[in-house]
Amino acid sequence: MSVSSLKVNRSKIIMLLLTLESISFTISSSNYLHAVKSVTKLVVKENFSNNNNDWKLINDSNFYVGFENGALHIEKFERNRISNGCIWYNKKFEQFDAGGNFLISFDARLISYDDVFNGFDFQWGNMDSTLYQMNVDYKGKCILDRFNNQAHPHDRWTRIDVTFNPGLIKLNGNNRVDIIYLNGECSIMINKRQVLQAKINCSGKQIGIQGCLKVAWEIDNLIIRSSR
Repeated sequence: MSVSSLKVNRSKIIMLLLTLESISFTISSSNYLHAVKSVTKLVVKENFSNNNNDWKLINDSNFYVGFENGALHIEKFERNRISNGCIWYNKKFEQFDAGGNFLISFDARLISYDDVFNGFDFQWGNMDSTLYQMNVDYKGKCILDRFNNQAHPHDRWTRIDVTFNPGLIKLNGNNRVDIIYLNGECSIMINKRQVLQAKINCSGKQIGIQGCLKVAWEIDNLIIRSSR
């Protein structure tokens, strides 16, 4: 194959990738706009400038949850293999219904990490029965876990994982996360790019953070909207 042919093929591949990226962005934007229009009830809008919503604050030898830099700072101090414990942080909102259409949006700032998975997690559902957990690794991986607290211990977790462009996550910068649930289908967007889509079945009124790994991150500008 000639050099000129290689250049042409390379150009075609680049154009194809740009087209796919554009299609993905269009789909993501469409899902987001649809969610905003269909889930009109505001459950909470929180910028963590104060503790009017009564967030539980923690400061012990294993974990820290507190207000830092105008955000809610979440940190585990030791690796999981050294300190095998999770924070299982959760908060209930009576007006939130994970069984109906909803939109959860927040800014995530990843500050430090040193474990087998270097990112943050976020949960929604019912902590006593079934919940879903989103895990985002800055190297380009998104995992959606389903936890069934009433199942056999070996069968409690089921998983969907996908990879995405590792440059999508900004370290020590705000990363916009949108969790969209519309008519049985969940879409996860990071910085306006859809990284995962899956059919789920959930209920409950809680959000939370598992926090098992040695990671420090901050959540800010939390908005939850619901259709019910």
